[in-house]
Amino acid sequence: MHPRQVIFVFGLLAILTPSALFALEAATRTNDRASNATLFRHLAAERAFQLSDINSLDAQVSRLLTCTSKGRFYTPGKSGADADGCTDIEVTVN
Repeated sequence: MHPRQVIFVFGLLAILTPSALFALEAATRTNDRASNATLFRHLAAERAFQLSDINSLDAQVSRLLTCTSKGRFYTPGKSGADADGCTDIEVTVN
């Protein structure tokens, strides 16, 4: 290869490489934005699910504390339970 050809190839690479890198960088940033948006949607869904669980646990703890303040057990679904799910404490002696 002639020295002028080598210089031309290096010059051409010098011109095209930044353009190619810029295009790659622009594409990567776009993909990152899309990935970030997907990730944020996923995290928002997870956060909503966690808040739902926390609210459910908070309601159960409130009912438990209500029954404790009445001097009763919290046993929802058991026969004889009141509206709060509280039943009398039964003591069995053997």
